[in-house]
Amino acid sequence: MGVPEDVEGLKGHWPTLTLASKIFFSALIAIQFMSIASLADNVYKFKGFMAEAVIQWHKVTLQLVDVFNLNVEIWYLDYWTVTFLAMVPYLIARWKIINLRLKITHLFMLPTNLLLPFYFEYSGHFFVFTACFIYISVLIAVFWPPLDKKVAIIGFQMILPPILVAIVAAIAEGWSRPLV
Repeated sequence: MGVPEDVEGLKGHWPTLTLASKIFFSALIAIQFMSIASLADNVYKFKGFMAEAVIQWHKVTLQLVDVFNLNVEIWYLDYWTVTFLAMVPYLIARWKIINLRLKITHLFMLPTNLLLPFYFEYSGHFFVFTACFIYISVLIAVFWPPLDKKVAIIGFQMILPPILVAIVAAIAEGWSRPLV
């Protein structure tokens, strides 16, 4: 039960409660408000955790860029990653059941989407935001009821890489802390 439901439930019984019960229930409601107040701290910690995941991802991608001696900005890599997360699991699952014309269309669309930012003068944030919006939209569409088992598997394939990056980032962050 939430705080409003607790207060509404106590209104009718409040005159019949003893002083000790009134103090006890008042303390419980205050504790519930404190847990709601601590939500900001939890969101802040989660934000730090996700920032660590992104930093860890950037470290990995920059090492790959160095290995292949490429000269690209980090936002291009972010855009490509999000585009792959949104499109590749869907394409792999649909590949067996679509006709040749759609296969050719999909094969044309993926490189077009990956190269799209190179042709416009927008900032990198616009394209990364757009790619993230498309990724989230596709996830919502995948998990929208009625949920099919095959479609749910596609959604989990799309969600798994960011979760794995976050787990690796958490391990790397924990590993880098001193043992004091």
